[in-house]
Amino acid sequence: NLSFNTGMAFGTGRSMGPIIAVLAMIIVVGLLLSLRRGTSRTIDVSIGMILGGAIGNLIDRLLRDPGWFRGGVVDFIDFQWFPIFNVADMGITVGGALLVLASWRIGAQADDGVDETEPAAAEDTAS
Repeated sequence: NLSFNTGMAFGTGRSMGPIIAVLAMIIVVGLLLSLRRGTSRTIDVSIGMILGGAIGNLIDRLLRDPGWFRGGVVDFIDFQWFPIFNVADMGITVGGALLVLASWRIGAQADDGVDETEPAAAEDTAS
């Protein structure tokens, strides 16, 4: 089932096409800048998935009729019981979930690292 979505993923925000396009460009620039930090490979992969989906949808939005920033993203995956979506939406969704999980994991490891290193630091200063 082919659909031209002028909103966001899964059909939300249909009347906000130009605003979504501008926000997508800002997010793409922000994500590209965050890749330079190289926090972890998992975070880099998740950001790459989000970027791929965002850029793909942005190209559709910019180049499809009726013109710049007003075009619709082509959605074609239809399970009948779920809103229609496309491969770019999958990349954004899976990449976003992976980014949250990886960030949570890195935060948990940092918390564990602080607890483990405090006694060692106290021992080092005692000698």
